[in-house]
Amino acid sequence: MADIKTCYRQGVPMIKSIPHEVLTEILGKVASSSLVDHLNVNQTCKFFHEAAQDDFILRHASLDELPVIQWTSKAEVAPFLKRCEHAQNPEVLYRQGMVEFFYNNQIDLGRELLQRSSNSGHTVATYVLGIIFLDSGDHQSILRGRELLNRILTKRSNNKTSRGEDVEECRKKSRRVIRQLWVNNSLNPSQSQACNSSRCTTGQKNVNGWSSNYEDMSDCEICRCNREFSHFTKMVLGVN
Repeated sequence: MADIKTCYRQGVPMIKSIPHEVLTEILGKVASSSLVDHLNVNQTCKFFHEAAQDDFILRHASLDELPVIQWTSKAEVAPFLKRCEHAQNPEVLYRQGMVEFFYNNQIDLGRELLQRSSNSGHTVATYVLGIIFLDSGDHQSILRGRELLNRILTKRSNNKTSRGEDVEECRKKSRRVIRQLWVNNSLNPSQSQACNSSRCTTGQKNVNGWSSNYEDMSDCEICRCNREFSHFTKMVLGVN
């Protein structure tokens, strides 16, 4: 770090004496907590504007204050979202994947964007991608979908009190996005895989709605996926 007194004598602003990695971490925390604050920082001065273009910062930028589809927006929002996509921001990739798949009916592009988001660790993208693969009709894709979906349904995060919190978060966030779209590409709610497990007790349980008793869910992964798929697709159709 440059000596503050030296910077002062040389007429260098003290803010420029902050190491790049420290400034990046600070601006990254700003971007991850508030998009408005991030955009305001961009407009503060040339130094902050240039620093805020770092891929690390854009990768962690929050989109909570933006609608899924930008019907009307400020001039700086569209370029910002494009830079976030280039920086592999998981939330941007997830939202764009949902828009392309369900709204624009661009199935391959939608799946590609959701896959990129999932690869970056976006849990909801993994959940939705699993659902989509189950609807493919292709055996290998169905197996892949079952693997992805069960990864979420049986997951227990370290910071969650139960595995159900992850599932509820995926349902809530995917529903929130779907509710902002005019759905032009839905899934087939009757698509299901046959269960051949003699130990499966799903048939003895109430399956009229999304299960909230995760600790008592059937050990049969096929039936878990069938139930989740059925109710997700009904949600997309506006039935749930």
